[in-house]
Amino acid sequence: MFSSNNLELFSKWYSIMPNKISDRFQYIYISNINNLYELSLLSNVFKNPKLILNSLLFDMTHISKSSYMFDLIVISDVCNNLSNNLLDDFKQNILSEQGEIWIICDNLKFENLNKKDYVINNILKNSIYRHSTIQFNKMFSLIVLR
Repeated sequence: MFSSNNLELFSKWYSIMPNKISDRFQYIYISNINNLYELSLLSNVFKNPKLILNSLLFDMTHISKSSYMFDLIVISDVCNNLSNNLLDDFKQNILSEQGEIWIICDNLKFENLNKKDYVINNILKNSIYRHSTIQFNKMFSLIVLR
């Protein structure tokens, strides 16, 4: 998971988003958290969500086949479970038509690449997703998939 400084930066960025954007995320799934404390910190970033589910309750591979629908899926760390197939399952099964997938990347290495480069070069390279990257600082970035 990312550091408290990165979480604070992420929270400030989200707080200045126009309400038209930030208020549309009412049903959120957060994955790859390590404990309830991390869930609490990350959940508190979002404004008045109606539902937040997480990977402590529902594993990513199981939720991707569920009947839930989400406006936003936040993947808080890159792991071996993350793949193009899993993202396809999210998009086809549980992501609303206007929904987004956010992948939060710290600067740590994953399979000899930093996580942002790993996601872009290995998972998104041949995918159908439009994506943009927000680089908050040298240590922390966000990949937004639509």
